[in-house]
Amino acid sequence: MLAMTIYSLSLATKKGEVAMKRYLGLSKIIVFILIIFLSKACAKEAEFPGGTYTTLYKTLKPDETQSEFGLLIEAPGERHTPRTELVTPDKASGNRVSLAYFLHMTDVHIVDDESPNRLCSFDGPGPTQGAFRPQDNLAVQVLNQMIMTANRFSWERPYDFAIFTGDSIDNTQYNELRWFIDTVDGLRVDPDSGRDDDPLLGPGNDHNDPILTEGLDRMVPWYQVYGNHDLLIQGSMDSIPSSEDNAIATGDWSENGTRNGATMEVTKEEAVITGYVPPDPDRRVFMNPEDYVEEFFNTVSEPAGHGFSFDYIKNNYAVDPIPGLPLRMIALDTANREIGGAGGVLEQSQIDDFLIPELEQAQNNNKLIIVTSHHPAESISPTDLTVILNGYTNVFLHLVGHTHNNLITPMPDPVSERGYWEIQTTALTDYPQQSRIIEIVDNKDGTGSIYCTMLDHNSPKGSLPYLSRSLSLEDVQLGDASTGREGEEGKDRNVELIFRIPDEVEKRLANLTLPTRIESLTTLTEVQGMR
Repeated sequence: MLAMTIYSLSLATKKGEVAMKRYLGLSKIIVFILIIFLSKACAKEAEFPGGTYTTLYKTLKPDETQSEFGLLIEAPGERHTPRTELVTPDKASGNRVSLAYFLHMTDVHIVDDESPNRLCSFDGPGPTQGAFRPQDNLAVQVLNQMIMTANRFSWERPYDFAIFTGDSIDNTQYNELRWFIDTVDGLRVDPDSGRDDDPLLGPGNDHNDPILTEGLDRMVPWYQVYGNHDLLIQGSMDSIPSSEDNAIATGDWSENGTRNGATMEVTKEEAVITGYVPPDPDRRVFMNPEDYVEEFFNTVSEPAGHGFSFDYIKNNYAVDPIPGLPLRMIALDTANREIGGAGGVLEQSQIDDFLIPELEQAQNNNKLIIVTSHHPAESISPTDLTVILNGYTNVFLHLVGHTHNNLITPMPDPVSERGYWEIQTTALTDYPQQSRIIEIVDNKDGTGSIYCTMLDHNSPKGSLPYLSRSLSLEDVQLGDASTGREGEEGKDRNVELIFRIPDEVEKRLANLTLPTRIESLTTLTEVQGMR
């Protein structure tokens, strides 16, 4: 406990110094550091009084015994269900090892709910669904709570990395991106714009109140992938934002409906306004994608740029996320810069000058390959990405977001009789507001396992994140949001996906000393208490 206290103080000191430079000025650093330390130390025992657990231990389900919408009850956990559509494993040798242990979050949709660029008045079933969500003004609080929950499973063995697969912000605005990055970094975040609204007097009790975030475990490097909402206004406009769009965003007039920041109302009829809106220059939109990328270098966490650089075509990149392990992660930028729209695109130059060379190099170096993008293969045009990826036997996983669904699909290759798995993870903004912990295991029989474990944010009743999840469920129950996003039990949530490890990769792995403890079968099955 003493060691953790000292660690918390040193971490708070680093966070405090960075936060102060941005918010309060150097003269108040010492006072603010003390406030950080005392507030976090005192709050720790109250955060999760019953401990923290994954859905292997306990799940949350809609309470169908009540007539009131938005109610959830605890239900039994879901075990890992083996899926063997791509390969049937041989009898396990008993000396399995863990190759990678990481966190996947996607479609956070941090939104400036008062922005004049919003289209809330057009929200409805179909293409405009999601223009307004009852819970959308609580995105920062939900992200912070999910990070707090996920951190509890990074104590004994830190995640090797975390990956956010796009649409981290909703409306390609500067202030939205700073709120996202600063929340992951563990800084003070004030998720308010325009006038300083405080619908409920007092700290920490409404969506506009500043929040001192915990931040992702500093031992964990995190990476970002480009999504359509990161690039385009509302994620679907027909071009990169223009100076005219920027003038609207930073102006004082909402033509198409935005949220009234002075109220706690949650229905579109009561919360949405048009006309005058207090302006804010921090609502400026990213008219150049490089300006978006540049913000990922303004961070206190690792690595610098979080995958992005200015050396690749578009904002693709490739990294070895775990030093010393023959594992390559190739990140694709599938946002459509030419004609806009919500769908994904792979330009021929990306394929010829980036994707194919990266796949060739990783395969020749006998590395396992993870491909990640915002869009799943079915949402990407004009090329069939599945055909390309199945041309490389070392590709075993395509990790994506975009659909806001939990969906896991085998992608078999009829030629090589191998294939890979495509994993879609549900959005943090929509019900069930989950993330996914993934572990890659070498079964030592020529096969590997991808353990997928769903994680609910542990939010006490009465808290703002708890309210957000309830509202997201109610949105589904009222027919204003899509159903079935949680996926199927035994298929899309807690599963063990079997894949074939190429012989040359297996030879490289045999020379490494790797963990024999499988976190998915131990840590993730247990209740994590307080330190």
